[in-house]
Amino acid sequence: MELTGISCLITGSTGTLGRAIALTLARAGADCVCHYHLRADLAGDLAGQIVRLGRKAMILQADLRSPQQIDDLVDKAFEFGSLRVVVNSAAMFGRRKLADISAQSFREILDTNLAAPLLISRAFVKKLPTNTQAKIINLADIGALHPWAGYAEYC
Repeated sequence: MELTGISCLITGSTGTLGRAIALTLARAGADCVCHYHLRADLAGDLAGQIVRLGRKAMILQADLRSPQQIDDLVDKAFEFGSLRVVVNSAAMFGRRKLADISAQSFREILDTNLAAPLLISRAFVKKLPTNTQAKIINLADIGALHPWAGYAEYC
């Protein structure tokens, strides 16, 4: 897929992996919508790096545990430009002993790591023009297949 002239939404762009993905896409010619939850400073720095690469960048804050904020995020990403790629890289990485897991902490991880990529993908597909070539990239972790001690919620 040719990336020049299209926009990509990268969730969790302030994380190590999300940041690397955003910069790689920008180097390949894409404009980037950089999602963040809490670290506006890191998102702003990333956007500056993307602009210095000669691409456009936009930062958008959203709590991916909220279906309404997910819909708003995707709507704003489409307003930015020709959105054709979504990279679902946001994740919560909680470390707790099994005995310390609460229903609320488990729900937050499920909402962020499992429900959000599906809801983002759904919102993206619903807004795509008919017969448009597009990509959705969902990242997963080896921890799902080989769980780590102390990370029961995440794995």
